[in-house]
Amino acid sequence: MQHMNGGRNYGPVSFMRAKSAKSLLAAWICLVPMIGGCEMADPNEFRLNTSSVTEVFGTGVQRELARAAAKGDTAQIKRLIEEKKADPNGEGNETITPVFWAMFAKNYAGLQTLLELGGDPNKPMWLSAGKNLPKSERWALIQAATWEDLQMMEILLKAGANPNIGNKRVSALHRVAHNIEAVKLLVKYGADVNQTTVTGGVAMAMFGNLDTIIFVLEKGYHHELDGLMYQVLEHYPSTIPGRAEQQEKILAMLRAKGIKPLVPPCVIEKTCKAPKVME
Repeated sequence: MQHMNGGRNYGPVSFMRAKSAKSLLAAWICLVPMIGGCEMADPNEFRLNTSSVTEVFGTGVQRELARAAAKGDTAQIKRLIEEKKADPNGEGNETITPVFWAMFAKNYAGLQTLLELGGDPNKPMWLSAGKNLPKSERWALIQAATWEDLQMMEILLKAGANPNIGNKRVSALHRVAHNIEAVKLLVKYGADVNQTTVTGGVAMAMFGNLDTIIFVLEKGYHHELDGLMYQVLEHYPSTIPGRAEQQEKILAMLRAKGIKPLVPPCVIEKTCKAPKVME
């Protein structure tokens, strides 16, 4: 049963029969929840979608840790972990940890402090994409890569996040394949440019970012190079301003490796004749 006061939601409550208007008002202002003490909701406090920190972590020290992390209250984070034995890897609903809570709140100070005090940057959440759908792993680094948040990515990587974390469906490198600065950051911390997913090698996910393709080739990329050559020839016409030199550099790098494209020679020589139109 939900009760509202001034637009705030105070959750399940137990009413005492009020004998006066004054006591009734007091009952509405500060009702005693079944799960904890009386607490006024802070309209400015971070929520994940519509879920409050209490709804995700319940009451007690884990809630306070997540709350402090979302606010970036580093002194409170340290006190709760060192004195109250709060767990930065403790799970709330949907296996959300304080580490993820700080990430979703986009609080870098809170996230870094949690990681410095034992937070695991490689521990995943298990979330479902919808009702009756199986749960799947969600990793902190891949989430940060999805947001293209380089600051958050580096905080996680410095704390020991595995730059190659993921599975056959997704990797951090594939998520940022079109962003050369993010790709460089991951490679700096040891990402394997030849890791693959069901969509293929990372270069095949780079679309029109020829500078990124050049970068991974220079770092030893070798996955399906004939297909990459075809992609560069077919989908990146040199008539686009600024592309001709990049395109030719990629082709020269591939030819130097002895790669032949999966296309007719006339495409390379640009001598293919247009097909006749049937009348």
